[in-house]
Amino acid sequence: MEGAKPDLVMGYFNIVENPEIDRLVNRGGADPASVRSAFSDFTTGLNLADGWRRRNPTERGYTYMGRSQSRLDRVYVNEVIYPWCTDWAIEHPAVRTLPGECQNHVRKHAVHGQGKVGNTNRPAEDPTAEEADTARTSVAG
Repeated sequence: MEGAKPDLVMGYFNIVENPEIDRLVNRGGADPASVRSAFSDFTTGLNLADGWRRRNPTERGYTYMGRSQSRLDRVYVNEVIYPWCTDWAIEHPAVRTLPGECQNHVRKHAVHGQGKVGNTNRPAEDPTAEEADTARTSVAG
């Protein structure tokens, strides 16, 4: 694929890539091979990795719990930044939401702007710390 490529793609995809492991009961034909192949071409073309599956190659985990169970919610991350992404988990909140919740924690450093690294080991809602990081990044550049 030409042009800018995203670092992160996430969503409720309504298909699974591997019905044998990503569905509790593999409903034959629910995810046609042609659709799975096209989706694979899409993620490969954008150099994206399914972070949770990469970290848990054989584990069964489901984000949709209805008449069946499936892993429909996924987070894809660019292969370049994948090593910085840790603690991949499928978590189901105490209050039922639709669909289930996927969560990822990024290491305590994240890239800001032109390849500059800032410390993100603090609550995101702390505007003072964020402004300080922005100031440090601006001065360092």
